[in-house]
Amino acid sequence: MRLPEYLSRISPVGETLDAIEAGELALEQNITAENGRLSVASADRDGLSLWEADYGIEDADGLPLDVRRAKIRTAMSGAATLTHAYLRELCVTIGGADDGEVEEDFPNWAVQVRPVTWDRVDADTEILEESIRKLLPAHLTLELLPCALLTAPEHFFAVLSAGSMAEVEGELHVDTAQGWAREERFSVVTGAVAPELWGSV
Repeated sequence: MRLPEYLSRISPVGETLDAIEAGELALEQNITAENGRLSVASADRDGLSLWEADYGIEDADGLPLDVRRAKIRTAMSGAATLTHAYLRELCVTIGGADDGEVEEDFPNWAVQVRPVTWDRVDADTEILEESIRKLLPAHLTLELLPCALLTAPEHFFAVLSAGSMAEVEGELHVDTAQGWAREERFSVVTGAVAPELWGSV
């Protein structure tokens, strides 16, 4: 119920209304903070400690939040069956990749998991590997191979291989009679036997 403005200017009515408004705001903020702890993805340090206690995990208050979240998600997985779809999901949710690829080698009892990042290189797979190994049956061999899908924008040429990166800037002048064009900037990534050219001339 909203009171007329002249009543809110009378003491102590105005002060009481201000105090009620401040109390409601504080209550709303506390509810938002507590609700945030209900999700592993949004829980703060104290909230993650509660999750760790619930799943019998040692309190890892000194570790980064993403590491703690990965350990909790692994514990939440329990004895889940490691299907293709679930391994791909782990690459994204725990490994931080954009996608995942899985290849099984049935005769050799092996599985290769490839977390794939898009337009960025991220080779840190320690948390993902630890999580998968906790769920992986003992008779299977795991190979974790981080991959990156790098795309070249228009008028930008890249030679991609398994070596180191060298970027050359400036003008490239070539013979247009041979079907080549002039480009203002190009990048070469070299170091392998069979480079692949992406882009168009």
